[in-house]
Amino acid sequence: MSRKRESRPIHVFEGCESEVQCVAFFPDEEQLVSGSRDGTLRKCDLKTGKEIGEGWKGHTDAVCTVDVSHDGNWVVSGSGDHTIILWDAESGAMVRVLKGHLGTVQSVHFSSDSKRIASGSTDNTVRVWLVNTGKWAFAPIECHAEVRCVRYAPNRAWVASAAENVEIWDANTGSKIRSIRDSTVHSLAWTSNSDQIIGGARWDKLTTEWNCHTGNKSGPYSQDISSPESLLPPIAF
Repeated sequence: MSRKRESRPIHVFEGCESEVQCVAFFPDEEQLVSGSRDGTLRKCDLKTGKEIGEGWKGHTDAVCTVDVSHDGNWVVSGSGDHTIILWDAESGAMVRVLKGHLGTVQSVHFSSDSKRIASGSTDNTVRVWLVNTGKWAFAPIECHAEVRCVRYAPNRAWVASAAENVEIWDANTGSKIRSIRDSTVHSLAWTSNSDQIIGGARWDKLTTEWNCHTGNKSGPYSQDISSPESLLPPIAF
C-alpha cells in the first residue's frame, strides 16, 4: 500500500497581522511579495525566510491581488478600496495610485515587457494601464459579469479575462478576439507560446485548456483539492 508523501514548508513567513490574500514571486525567485487583508504588502527573502523592511502601506482595504513586473522593477497591487497601486520593488515606495475602477480589483497582471498592467474588477471591466503614466491605454473593456482574473499573453498581443466566460482581447485596442462558451473559471494561465489558455474552476476541481485561435478545448483535467469550497490555486507557467 503506497503512502501519501507528506509535504513540509521550506519557510514559514511570519509578521503579517491578518490573513494573506495573495503572493507573487520576483523574477529571480529569491524574493516574494504578499498582500494581506489589513491592506499591507510585505516583501520576504526566500533564502532566509525573513521579511525585508517594513510593510508597504497605501491601501485602505484588503489587498486582493499582486504581481511583480518581469524586469523586477515594479510591484502592482489591487484592492477592495477600488484602487491599484504601483510600487518601487526595491524600496517599497508608492509610485502612483491608479484610479478608475468602481469595484474591488480582483486581478492585476504585467505585460511581459513590463510596460503595461491589465486589471479586472467586480465592476465588470478590464482595464489596461500604461506603467510610465498611469493612464489607460484605451477605454475600459466591458464584460458581462465581474472579472475574476486577467492574464497577458507572453506575446503581449492578447489579454485574457475570466468572467462569465473566458474572453480574449486585443491588447493594443481592447477589441474582442474570441469568447469561449461554457468556460466559467476563476484562474487563468497562458502556455509559453501563447497558443493555449488554461482555466481553473473551484466548484468542479477541474482545469481546462483551450486553443485560443479556435476556442476548441482539450481536457478537462482533474485536480486533487481537499474540499469543493476550496478555491483552485492560481495556475501559471
